[in-house]
Amino acid sequence: MVRVIHGPAKSTYDALDRLRTDKAKKNYVRDIVQSIGVCQSVKTKSMALYAALHYIVSRHPQGDNKLQDIVDFYIKVNVRSGKGLALMIRKLDGSGMDVSYNTCATGKGESLRGSFMRALRVCINDQIQDFRCHPTTNTGICAMCLNTVDTFHVDHVIMFKTLVDEFIDTQRPNFVYPGQGRYYEVNDGTNQSRLCDQVMERAFQRFHKERAILRVTCAHCNLSRPM
Repeated sequence: MVRVIHGPAKSTYDALDRLRTDKAKKNYVRDIVQSIGVCQSVKTKSMALYAALHYIVSRHPQGDNKLQDIVDFYIKVNVRSGKGLALMIRKLDGSGMDVSYNTCATGKGESLRGSFMRALRVCINDQIQDFRCHPTTNTGICAMCLNTVDTFHVDHVIMFKTLVDEFIDTQRPNFVYPGQGRYYEVNDGTNQSRLCDQVMERAFQRFHKERAILRVTCAHCNLSRPM
């Protein structure tokens, strides 16, 4: 079926259609969300903005599911980072569902490996936070450049992707990446998902606790490591 875009959403459709890079599309959508700001009802603020967001979310690979029984959009501060904004969908039953507006902007879903790695990162958040807050491990000094840091990253000495590959080896010969239907959304405004397979999740949590070596780094040193 050919989708006909008209009304206030048409200018958003046209703008995204003209943009040629994923980065430009993400920036465009982020600017729309930031222009709205934190609010409890986008409809109350502007029906034109509501229509624009409705079109944007329809681009998500799971857009039909996201938009089912929608009543309104609302925007809140991203609870994971404490900064940035989270786009939320208010449903007919009063529940809320978060949605990644970066994914909406590009219309591209993650690879099976990408979804798996992201869910594994989520399941070890408690271990990362314990390390971050522990007075004997959190020295406030970057382990790589040795500069004092006020805002620091927790870095894996053995790259996280290497740990994931080693974990997968422990699950062979029967391991297959979980399909997209094998995750559930946390729906707390962080756009995070967890594995439905609790046995595998707990196995990775144990593996990570035994194998991972963590350290404090500054943002520059952490983000400059080769991927």
